[in-house]
Amino acid sequence: MELGFTEIMFLLIFFLILFGPDKLPGIARTLGKYYAELNRYRKALEEEFRKGLEEGGEALDFTGEAPKNIRPVRRVRRNVENGGNDSVNGDGE
Repeated sequence: MELGFTEIMFLLIFFLILFGPDKLPGIARTLGKYYAELNRYRKALEEEFRKGLEEGGEALDFTGEAPKNIRPVRRVRRNVENGGNDSVNGDGE
């Protein structure tokens, strides 16, 4: 989201009229604190996600051949034909 000069000036004038000149610095300070805290949470979440990918990278190898027992089209067709009972064969496929 990009804000141009006119949008920023409009917002400043709007908040100045809405809250008054004496409350505006306190509100800006509070918003800055919340923004900084949100940014810290975002960075921590990114770091945890990155660590998880590095640790489990071998388990998430999608470059190999797909497993042979996964047949979603056949499973859906069989499920529809059997009236919603997916495990008619007993093997769950």
